[in-house]
Amino acid sequence: MKSRIGIRTRTFISFYLFWLCSALVIYLSIDFVQERILERLVATAQSESMREAVKRVEARLLAHPNTDWEKEVDSMGDYFIYPMAIKKIDVFSAHMDAEQYQSLKDGVIILTSDGFVLKKIRSTNDVLKIGPITPESPSVVSELSTMQLIIYVWGLTALMIALFSYLWLRPVWKDMMNVRKTALLLSSGDFSARTEWASSEIFIPIATAMNSMADRIQRLVTFRKEMTQAMAHELRTPVARIRFLLFDYFEQKKEESETSSISRIYPEIDEIESLITMGLNYARIDSDTIELVPSKQYVLTWIEAQVSAASLGASHLKFESHYGEDLGWFEIDTKMMPYVFRNLLGNAKKHAKSMIKISAERKGNHLVFAVEDDGRGIHPDEYSNIFQPFHRGAEDEEKGISGFGLGLAIAEKVILLHKGTISVSASSLGGACFTVEIPCKYPS
Repeated sequence: MKSRIGIRTRTFISFYLFWLCSALVIYLSIDFVQERILERLVATAQSESMREAVKRVEARLLAHPNTDWEKEVDSMGDYFIYPMAIKKIDVFSAHMDAEQYQSLKDGVIILTSDGFVLKKIRSTNDVLKIGPITPESPSVVSELSTMQLIIYVWGLTALMIALFSYLWLRPVWKDMMNVRKTALLLSSGDFSARTEWASSEIFIPIATAMNSMADRIQRLVTFRKEMTQAMAHELRTPVARIRFLLFDYFEQKKEESETSSISRIYPEIDEIESLITMGLNYARIDSDTIELVPSKQYVLTWIEAQVSAASLGASHLKFESHYGEDLGWFEIDTKMMPYVFRNLLGNAKKHAKSMIKISAERKGNHLVFAVEDDGRGIHPDEYSNIFQPFHRGAEDEEKGISGFGLGLAIAEKVILLHKGTISVSASSLGGACFTVEIPCKYPS
């Protein structure tokens, strides 16, 4: 609890200080920008105001003779806020650069660096000089300009808040996505996945705990696989020894009465060896090191060969086949994929009453085949568990039907290695229907 409170407190303090500094930066930035924008708006408003004033003064002067201009300028000084004077244009040639002086001669209103407004009066060599102009109150800014200022300020505020929010959330979001990625990889069975070093205070303990958990899971999985393989290998030795001793015993005891009861041990030994073999197959397929050896096969020929082999010793059952017109070719591991058919057909032979139906068809770039029987079927509640290792149906156990619950688990592993899927559903025949779908590399 102490550690959690410490992390919570540090997170709050860092968040508070970050946004305190951010608020200060935003305030200073907005204040600076607001002043600059306001100055620009005021200058623009003053410039427009001075242009109108200069035009009015010029028009009033042109309405009088040149000799009366000085008197007119003095009379306008009573209501005009800036000083005005009439100067000859030659006076300004020494104080202006050539380009600015030419603009003045062309009648352009000039604002000098020292705050004077100059305008050459039309058709004369006289210049109206106003100023110096002092900064005015923002009251000269129009209502439209004020609205523009508000839009600028609030727009910049929203932009800076978004920027600082991104800077705060970016490491948190990055750490969250790294943890999510690792969790998804672990859930898919990749126990080598680890979360990268977290940069945010919130996710450092989460990333550390997840990596520690992944290390422990990986050790447990590795230990389980190694133990399963070791036990299976070690069990084969005493089983083989028992079989040898039994054989030696039968060689010495020729009388049937002495050997009939002991000979019943052989089926039990066969069952133990079968369990060991299936356990080794499951451990081998369940390991991450197994690699497929794909081979190009003609689908129809290959399936018919599997069905022909499965039908041996099942004369009491009818095998019904339904195949599409052109199943084409596909690539499979010819050592591993037959196990899927042997298991599905073997299970169907165990449970079928009189018929087994095999169907295959091409759906685009996928081959779909199904094995159905007319047995008692599988209860829907067991659909989600039927592919779990060592799972056996309650009815199978009650009726003493042989099996270890590894066949379908191995079949599913093989199908997944081929990038396919396997599922179970109810058959129209009344029993179970196992459907396998695998991609085909070659077009039909």
